[in-house]
Amino acid sequence: MNLLQGEGAGTEVTLVGGGTVITADPVAGDVYVAIQPHSVSLHRAQPEGSPRNVWSGRVRGVDLLGDRVRIHVDGAVPIVAEVTAGAVGDLGLHDGVDVWATVKATDVSVYAL
Repeated sequence: MNLLQGEGAGTEVTLVGGGTVITADPVAGDVYVAIQPHSVSLHRAQPEGSPRNVWSGRVRGVDLLGDRVRIHVDGAVPIVAEVTAGAVGDLGLHDGVDVWATVKATDVSVYAL
């Protein structure tokens, strides 16, 4: 689980340490933002489309978990993605590779502190 702390105003959460997350519903005050790793999509080029959250970063860790792979991404919004082994090969994911992470606003859960 990606659990990030920040302050909500409208549909935007400004994270502690920098970066922002867009939510589907308005939020206010101190909150935790929760994002499931399987809700994070990774791309090698800046993506276009409907996801409201698009962040650049660099792979800093790859963990094999059976038929799934957890990819740790450092950036303005540090995040963990869960992808298939096939996606790792297709995208050439390994430590040090630059990537783009996307998350739909509807896949972001928010909890008041």
